[in-house]
Amino acid sequence: MTPKNDEEDDSLRLFVQKITKLPTIPVVAHEILNMPDNDLVPVDILEKIVNKDPAISAKIIGLSNAAFFGYHMPHANVASAIQKIGFINVKNIALGISLMTIFGNKPLKLDCDYGRIYRHSIATGFVALRLAGNLGIRPGDDLFLSGMLHDIGLLLLNSYCPELYTKSAEAAQECKNLLEAESLVLGFTHADIGAWLGDAWSLSDTINEVIMHHHTPSHARKYKKTVALVHLADYIACKRSSCMSDQNVHCPLDPLAFSLLDMPEKNLDDIESGISDNLFKDGILES
Repeated sequence: MTPKNDEEDDSLRLFVQKITKLPTIPVVAHEILNMPDNDLVPVDILEKIVNKDPAISAKIIGLSNAAFFGYHMPHANVASAIQKIGFINVKNIALGISLMTIFGNKPLKLDCDYGRIYRHSIATGFVALRLAGNLGIRPGDDLFLSGMLHDIGLLLLNSYCPELYTKSAEAAQECKNLLEAESLVLGFTHADIGAWLGDAWSLSDTINEVIMHHHTPSHARKYKKTVALVHLADYIACKRSSCMSDQNVHCPLDPLAFSLLDMPEKNLDDIESGISDNLFKDGILES
């Protein structure tokens, strides 16, 4: 995929002008985004914010019980989850879930696609963290959240423009490449519209860079390792998780991702095989 040209910019501009009402950020996400970005925030502040939305808090507790985190005793509440898996992890899980669930109340057919994208997004966040650990890379605080939100553009298209979403998905079945199909049908990709939404929501520069370039890390201007980690995590999650396999559509690997992470391409299979199938079988990935 090549960088956007003026025509693609115009297509995106015309498209977003048709979105008359920007998706409203939920109270939980809004309060988390406004929390001071330091270690001085009392833990009970995050707990109180999350507990304002019982549905979101239940999902957070479920994700905190994932085998990925290595705890055998289940967490019964948000306070326990914070204690066991850490303030930053719970904060990011809460923010990611809160933002993604905006798009969940759709007609049955599209809701099915929402659930598939949601589960894939959660899995990508977990795989990105595991990849960083396997490669000896200290993940930034935004890595897991970046993985969770990388496909927010697909959720936006599915929710606000279902006809175009369906048309581009059908075109992708023909050409077997989602990005090419979106460019043909829409004039831009889900990465472009996702980055626009991330900017409108004032998400971090790291997250927006990942959303924009998660299929093309060679085009990233900064946070290149984070973008490359999510790119490979996205690829692995698509291969290993049944939640995306029904598309039979591929987005090619960007070879530069391997050099950005100082790893030989031939090592990818070994790294992938070292990621437990339990990561994709846990019921916690349910939407």
